[in-house]
Amino acid sequence: MRCISSRKPYAAVAVLLVIMSVFSLTTCMRGSVCSAAEATGAFETNLNDWISVDGSQWSVTENGLTSDMKSGIEDEPLKYLARTSQKIDGSKSFKYEVEFVIDGYGAGLSILTGSRTNFYAVEINKEGHVYFPTVGSNGWSTYAGYGSELSADEVANFTGKHNILFEYDAGSRSATVTVDGQVRSENVNIPGKALGGSLGVYFEGCDSCYFTKAIYTELGEGSDPVDFKDNIESNMEFECVFGEAEYTAKGLGGAAGGANPKCLLKSNTVIDGNKSFKYEVAFTYEGYGAGLGFNVVNEQNYRAVEINMERHIYFPLMVEGNWSTFYANAPDMTEEEAAAKEHTITFIYDASDWFAEVYVDGVIRQEIYDLDPEVIAGNLGLFFEGATTYYTKAVYTELETATKEPVEATEAIEPTPAPTQAPTDVPPTQAPTAAPTQEPDKKSGNSDTGKILLIIGIAAAAAIAVVIVALLAKKKKK
Repeated sequence: MRCISSRKPYAAVAVLLVIMSVFSLTTCMRGSVCSAAEATGAFETNLNDWISVDGSQWSVTENGLTSDMKSGIEDEPLKYLARTSQKIDGSKSFKYEVEFVIDGYGAGLSILTGSRTNFYAVEINKEGHVYFPTVGSNGWSTYAGYGSELSADEVANFTGKHNILFEYDAGSRSATVTVDGQVRSENVNIPGKALGGSLGVYFEGCDSCYFTKAIYTELGEGSDPVDFKDNIESNMEFECVFGEAEYTAKGLGGAAGGANPKCLLKSNTVIDGNKSFKYEVAFTYEGYGAGLGFNVVNEQNYRAVEINMERHIYFPLMVEGNWSTFYANAPDMTEEEAAAKEHTITFIYDASDWFAEVYVDGVIRQEIYDLDPEVIAGNLGLFFEGATTYYTKAVYTELETATKEPVEATEAIEPTPAPTQAPTDVPPTQAPTAAPTQEPDKKSGNSDTGKILLIIGIAAAAAIAVVIVALLAKKKKK
């Protein structure tokens, strides 16, 4: 066995230190612990115990903190996360800032870093999006609406250095996100489920991505738990029977996404269809569609009145997972109407003749005739899909009689000079305001027939007179 010469002890020690240093840098995060003291130099951080998630093999290099597994493929199993021992619970305000140099699809920070199938992040990507991805039991989705997009110039120069600052306010349980010094999203509701884990960093689909900064700063002494139930005007209690929703600073709601992007809430108010009522909801939404619900049981069984980004106003009916509608669509909203930030849907039901009126944003949109009470009987509810939605009102009012008598449905329409013209106050696809089963006015019909017979009689008399005159003239000539 060869021994190190006693004449060159310092050289041997130097070589050994170099080997240990390289080994430490490349292995301190391969599933093990790396302290803040070790993660220095190219990586500025005040967070301890950086750990690779799901074997993603992170390490601190001369360029910064990175994962050795760079696939260039955009796919959930190939999203890379590293977490720290710093945990948050939502009771204290804080700010968390990360900086990175990227050549690839997207990167950002994570506020809950469990695994590749359990995380909440803030990301920017080369498509110009500033958004809030999460992966959970329902697959990939977003937990908040998108922030303002990167400019065309920023997208063109996406490869390079970026900074994301996440500022969380415990009082409102919301956050402000700043990207490269510009505020991109404000008052972002942070779900309760995202506030119970470790901070971390995140990237996907990159040829290279190096984090050069990860700084956490606690702000204030914290606050008592906030009760957000007062942020919705309602005389009902709700439970979420499918999807995720909660009381927030913005109202009752959340984000519906993933493989089955729906959220369904059931109230404690039950109707049987034998009493007149008004049910009104108000909400903001960003995404596909939202509205109110009837006969809410679960995601396989419900009825709804919904508006969506395609400007439709319609009436979904789900029975044992089979989708249809229980009445014809109302006329579409205009682009300006659909673009409004807040919407109100009002459903007024008259039990005396199974008749309903549907209002959207204060304008009557549809009259529903012969509405079987069994269609709406059951628990009232709320429904949204593929959208980030917050309800600020959900009020049920029982009515002694219908608030507005459906005059158009019970009074006969006066004859008009142009019988082919559609009634001016009825949309083209809406049922006529006269009761559809009413028979024509028989008196009016008899009057028209008499006029026709009189004209025929006069014409016949004139023809006979002409013939008589001709015969008399012929007789005189003889």
